[in-house]
Amino acid sequence: MTKLFTAIAVAQLVQRGSLTLLDPIGKHLRGFSADVANKVTIHHLLTHTSGLGDFMQDTGYFEEVVTWTTPEQMMDGTLRYIRTESLAFAPGAGNRYSNSGYHVLGCIIQKVSGQLYYDYVRAHVFRPAGMTGSDFTTLPQWKSGSRYAHPYPTDQSGKRYDALDGNAFVYIGNPPGNAFATAADLVRFARALLGGTLLNAPYREIFLSPKLPSTPPPAEPSQPALVPFASYASDAFLINGRWSAGHGGAAPGVSTGLQWYPGTSWVAVKLSNYDGSTTSTIDHHLRQILTS
Repeated sequence: MTKLFTAIAVAQLVQRGSLTLLDPIGKHLRGFSADVANKVTIHHLLTHTSGLGDFMQDTGYFEEVVTWTTPEQMMDGTLRYIRTESLAFAPGAGNRYSNSGYHVLGCIIQKVSGQLYYDYVRAHVFRPAGMTGSDFTTLPQWKSGSRYAHPYPTDQSGKRYDALDGNAFVYIGNPPGNAFATAADLVRFARALLGGTLLNAPYREIFLSPKLPSTPPPAEPSQPALVPFASYASDAFLINGRWSAGHGGAAPGVSTGLQWYPGTSWVAVKLSNYDGSTTSTIDHHLRQILTS
């Protein structure tokens, strides 16, 4: 879900002329190899076609990330690992879901705006959208705050447990994931995005319109076919001849989804503190109902 906020922050900077979609990484950030710095563009990062991978799979990352205790350490330390990654394919020649790519986008937001990524999103996405209950909550706040749901994944025996008792989560989220929001705030976000508060109409269209076809999910019995596409910000789906758009998120014991339905006033939000495998049918049923 957080990737949607990151992409809209990028869109705002493109709209202001501070970035272009064809800017290579090296125009804004140093320390990458030449093939990454000179060839991977904002367009590639937004569409998961950069060839970068997932920093959470980088050797040593999880051992170090649990020692970080500031937002700056999260942003700078994660970028340090990403700089060591090799491209899985030439930029634009393939598709690979990339948490690393979206973290790089967050670092570019910092560099171009002059604000810490978290502060930029608070000031330019959450605040104008009226998302008063949303933030990048720290792990100590999450553990101690009574207003935050705890995540309950299922272990191999089928028993649920509190994931905050282990090391599944780190000090603070980052541009790819783990921002906190309420259901009402996510509806406000969708209304602000579609209503012109966060982006003007041309750039909203540029960032939300389909760019690339995606691999369809496994077919569900008795469910209509789903034809997915990737955009710069949201995912888009053709179902029953109508469009659904939005983004989801998942982590151990976390399953989220925000969907809106162009041409209608419908906005659907799913927030669960169970694993995504237990709530995926909700998404299918919502799309079927709201496009039938």
